[in-house]
This record gives sequence, C-alpha cells and structure tokens, in this order.
Amino acid sequence: LSLTCQLTRHTPVNMASMMATRASTTSALPRSPHRSSLGSFTSRRSHRGASVVLAAGTEVCDPKSPHAPCTVTAPTNLSALAMVSSVQADTAHLEVIERHANDLTGAITNPSLILMAATTKKDVSNLMERIVRHASSGRVGGSATFDNRIDAEDADVELSGMSESAEGLTVDVGCEITKLLAKNAGVVSTELDTGLAYAPPRVIIDRAKRLMDLYAQRRVSPQRVMIMLPATYTGIEACQKLERDGIACNMTLAFSMAQAIACADAGASVISPYVGRICDWHAAHNGDAPVLSGAGGDAGVRFVKRVYAYYKSANIPTRVLAASIRTPAQALQLAGVDIISCPPSVLEELAATTTDKAASQTVVRHLSPASIELPADVDLDDNVPIDSYDEEFILSKCLDDTHIPVSRLRFLDEKQFWMAHHADEMASEMLTAGISQFQLHTHKLETLMAKMGLGAI
Repeated sequence: LSLTCQLTRHTPVNMASMMATRASTTSALPRSPHRSSLGSFTSRRSHRGASVVLAAGTEVCDPKSPHAPCTVTAPTNLSALAMVSSVQADTAHLEVIERHANDLTGAITNPSLILMAATTKKDVSNLMERIVRHASSGRVGGSATFDNRIDAEDADVELSGMSESAEGLTVDVGCEITKLLAKNAGVVSTELDTGLAYAPPRVIIDRAKRLMDLYAQRRVSPQRVMIMLPATYTGIEACQKLERDGIACNMTLAFSMAQAIACADAGASVISPYVGRICDWHAAHNGDAPVLSGAGGDAGVRFVKRVYAYYKSANIPTRVLAASIRTPAQALQLAGVDIISCPPSVLEELAATTTDKAASQTVVRHLSPASIELPADVDLDDNVPIDSYDEEFILSKCLDDTHIPVSRLRFLDEKQFWMAHHADEMASEMLTAGISQFQLHTHKLETLMAKMGLGAI
C-alpha cells in the first residue's frame, strides 16, 4: 500500500485550532471525486420539534459543528441521533427502510441481509415479489449454476463465487433502496462477492466496476453507491485503485487497528468496524458482557471510539461507520460517530415514542473531535521517520487498546500488515469467520432462488 512508513505527529492541545490549521494542509491520501458529496455523511437535517440545548461544561453546543459535544432533543431518539450522526439501515427489509426514510441517509445491501428479509415473515411477500420481477426481467446476462450444492448440508457446502443472478438481485434491491431514500439522496452500500476476499486486486476491481455498471444501467447515480469490500490486504489494495478511479469504498469486517491503519492509507471513504461481533467474541472468551458497562462501553464500542480518535487526531478523512449494532444503548453510546448502521429492531426501538406525545427524547453526542483526549507534549507536523520493520513498535500501536495513536502510520508490505492483524486473536478469528459466513449466506440465497426456479435467467 505504501513504500514508506513514517510517524506524523500533531499537537492535540486544542483540537478546534489544530483542525483549522490542518484545513490548509493537503492530505497525503488520494481523494475520491465522490468525497465532496459523500464527505458530509453526518446528517444535518432539522427535525420537527427538535432543539439543541447546552451541555454542561461546554461553551458551544451546535450539532452542525464538529468541534464541540452537545445534547440534542427531538420527538424520538432516532430523530435526535440523526442530528449528530448519519444513520443508515442495516437491513433489506424495504418496508422498514420506507418507514424510517426521513431519518436515514443510507442503507446496506448484501446477500446475508436479503436472505434474512426473504426468509422472515415480516417483509417476505414484498421482497419475494421483487425477486420474481428481477428474475423474469432477464436484465442480468449469463446464468447461475447450482448443481449438487443445492441440497448440501451447511458443513459440506462447497463455497464459490456469487452467481450473476444473485449479484443482479443485490443490485436490484439496492436500486429499490435508492428510490425509498430519494428525498435525502440516500447512499446504498452494496457488498462485493466475499468469495473474492483474497483474490488479486485486479479481479476485485473488475467485479466492483461491474457492480457500478449494473447500477448505471438502472440510472442510479454513482454518487449514491458505495462498494463494500472485505478489509483484507488485497481488498484494501483494490480500494486504493477504486478510490482513485472515483468509486467510493466501504471497507467491511474491520476488527483490528491494522485494518484501520491500512484502510486510511488507501484512502477508503468509509471503514466499518463490527461492534456486535467484537462484543460476541469477548463475551465468549473474556466474559465481557455484550452490554454497556461503564462510560467507555463494551469492547465493540471501545474499538469504534479508538478508530474514530485515531482518524480525527491524525486528520484522516476516512469516515467511521459503526456496524453490527445490537442494541439501542450501543448506538446511543456512539452518538456523534460519522455513521451508524442499525438493524430493524434497533431502528424500531429508537423510533418509539413515549406515551406522553408532548415529551422529547434527549441524546448526548459523545463523539466529536473536541472530545478526544491526546497528549499535550507533541509538536505540530514534526515528521519523524520510523524503522518500517520495527515489529515491536507496530504491535504496540495496534494492540494496546488503551492507546490512541496520534500519528499516521503506514505498512511497508503485506507481510507487515498480516503480522499486525493476526497478532490480535479476536480480529484474526472474526475476519475469517465473517468471510465464511457471508459466503455461506450467498450460497443459501442462491439455493432459495434456485428452488423458486430463478436459477437460470
């Protein structure tokens, strides 16, 4: 990803003045042409009945300003949260997206979410009708081959690449989402076939451009589409080229600081740490309950905060999307992060109103550049070369979860990246498991389509 590795230091004494100083400095990262439109992902809409109140101990309380924490009130927690973070729907339930469209700036679509929506009672008829229409339209060239994988048990499934019909279905659902979110020009993030997670970058790039072509054929603006890539080394390499070509990327399955460092260096538009899955691993291995415990939150919440602090302190434009949110408490603990994606259950709870219709809900913005606590003894823009092969130094920056890097780091090569990533047991296990799970869900979706007679288009 980079031929050099250096540590750039910045003074953190006054975050507001520091960021103003940095505004005149050109970033080393390649900037996507889309960043002008996608860069302000944080929702700035005003909501009926919403107001801003002064938070204790703050001099300025303006949700439009990134430099000060504040407390906002609105009729619902969802509306209040949408004032300080961009809220996206982590679901393919089209009825849920439509119901909360006023508070959403985007949504996620992938085979796993489509499968979940298609196999539950809640949105099944609506989605199945769209699947049938997709299959009968013949808009996707080629055909899918299912052969003897259809009736195989999960443990015996031979996982392969996504068929063109499943890929086309994913795009079609994405197109429906853009229609539902047209009022806010909502962005849809579409998952690339995770079977290509370790493929050569050129293969990933070709498939990503094919997805963009499918959206273009349906007259969806490229500025309303992000391609979701697994944050493997080759995925991150592909991201760097795609961003330079004007295709915005959302790097998923992020579990380690190594991934966060590399995604930032590649110029990714968005990185998606998986809050719930990180929590699951720690609950199983360390007894860390998957509920908020203390001001810092659970392990997943703490990891998102650490990545956020690193990016803001080092002036990195990549936005942080808190994914795999399991509870409203996790979402509210991360209020102020650039983007939060919520499943239907969390959206519904956040949108619930009290029995007193005149009552308002209050949300505190916990994350802002001004909320980051950094050492005061660092000189502004003092570039200090670092030994690229100093494994102890790299590991200290990646593995110490109590330390917030104040410097921009870059890996020398793939070996160094994987060394740092695999040193984190949780991250190593969860990335592998996440890729396998997405592949399995892709197979199950194709099986469903085949049993409905939609396999050959």
